Amino acid sequence: MPTKNFEIMERDREIFLDLLWFRYLTRSHIDFVYWRDTKSPRACQNRMKKLYDMDYVNKQENASSWHQNPKASKSDRVFSLTQKGFKYLQGCPNIQIPEGLKPPEKEIRQGHFDHRMRNYSFWFRMKRGVEESEDFKVSSYYTDNHKMSDNGQMRSKIAFSGGGVEVEPDGAFYLERNGKRHLCLVEIDLNNNKLANKFEKYVQASGSYRKTFQSLFGTEFPLYALLVITTDETVIEKAIRDAPEKLKKRLLFTTFDEVESFYKLVADDGLKKENILFDLKWKVDGGERSLAKKH
Repeated sequence: MPTKNFEIMERDREIFLDLLWFRYLTRSHIDFVYWRDTKSPRACQNRMKKLYDMDYVNKQENASSWHQNPKASKSDRVFSLTQKGFKYLQGCPNIQIPEGLKPPEKEIRQGHFDHRMRNYSFWFRMKRGVEESEDFKVSSYYTDNHKMSDNGQMRSKIAFSGGGVEVEPDGAFYLERNGKRHLCLVEIDLNNNKLANKFEKYVQASGSYRKTFQSLFGTEFPLYALLVITTDETVIEKAIRDAPEKLKKRLLFTTFDEVESFYKLVADDGLKKENILFDLKWKVDGGERSLAKKH
């Protein structure tokens, strides 16, 4: 039932903006970002229920395999912004809605759910690590949600073409330190044997990425790191063997288990060096190397 004297708070507006940007987020995502310092385990759940009761957000059941625990999966609802929530943001004088963004018109397809939710989990943990460091800044995270008009057609902002092929990373962002920006492209792999084909496309289109991301971020990037987050060590070993030689110097691997600890892995000693990003233990060329040593 609607709550009397209900008032939208600043945190609610930030949640609305995240839902608009990412389209779908689970309660655990929202809890991780906005209630990580609270002592009440149900604070996020209670607030999202009120926003749902007031028709600012939609919710649907999480019926995917993303959670190993079925009970946890069922309780971890998936939220999206309603038209009422969107109109509220449009009426806020200090909020500028990015062009082309609007609430989803239907529920997320479960076939895409695992991939998308793992992608966002990676991002929120990476972003937390940056926010807890005074040395780094981070851009917004762009995914296939974000499109632009091109000759009357809507196309992905992070896709780039070359050599007769088009490549669309799962995500793109840059990290900044001492005024220098480092481009990072992201591939989320669920062990579906598509990495080798995707790597070949990166090689074929490698000469065209600069224009795409200079237009997106306003910075020219002479290089990029391709971050691959996958299921287990065996997948990494095979991907390294199959990766084209031209791409290996840019490839960085880790697993979803290690993603959960990203925000803890901002190393103090790494921050003292030049051109350093994070001292993370990524698997590269058959051995361990930090992202810091990659540039």
